[in-house]
Amino acid sequence: MPSIITFSQELGYARQTCGKAMQLLEQEGLLLRVPGLGYYVAQSTEQSCEHDYGSTPILPPDGFRARRHYLPDEAFALLGEYEPPTSPLPEEQWHGLMDLPTDVLLRTTDHHGSQLGQMYDLWCLWVRMMPEEPQTAPYMFNAGWDAADDFNASAFSGAHGYYRQGMATLRSALEGLAIAASFAKRQNTQGLQNWLSGQRLSPR
Repeated sequence: MPSIITFSQELGYARQTCGKAMQLLEQEGLLLRVPGLGYYVAQSTEQSCEHDYGSTPILPPDGFRARRHYLPDEAFALLGEYEPPTSPLPEEQWHGLMDLPTDVLLRTTDHHGSQLGQMYDLWCLWVRMMPEEPQTAPYMFNAGWDAADDFNASAFSGAHGYYRQGMATLRSALEGLAIAASFAKRQNTQGLQNWLSGQRLSPR
């Protein structure tokens, strides 16, 4: 499809009007917006994602990877309803932040889905094995749950192309667990609390 600017110039309407019209057609499933590339006529639901590797692959509009959405309030341990946006990110900056990582994510999940799925399953297994109360594992509780975040963040970062950062996150998990285990071996409860609160360095 021609760009919003082209439509505006050819039809004589404001850019905002043309942009709104394109958004409405996208919401109705008639157009598909590809970040950084523009709008395309949407494929029918019967069509699959045909990859022509001489051009840019297009996701089917009904594909689960094609859209973003908010999670319901009950998915979080938060009180109150979600407040309306107060400082939304402008479109240009959004694309600058999201387009390249999104492209890497789509290509990675095209060809390495089984490996990412295994990493996700291992993270889920770790979370299920973690105690829910600190007194159950007083030395390893905080480090273990921090490591759970690190394992999840590592897979997320790697899937989006931030490989070095993903490896660094795994190192953070290993260091935290090793330090907590060192305090556990010494049965040094006060030293652990001081380390968790930032009052002392990790043991050598």
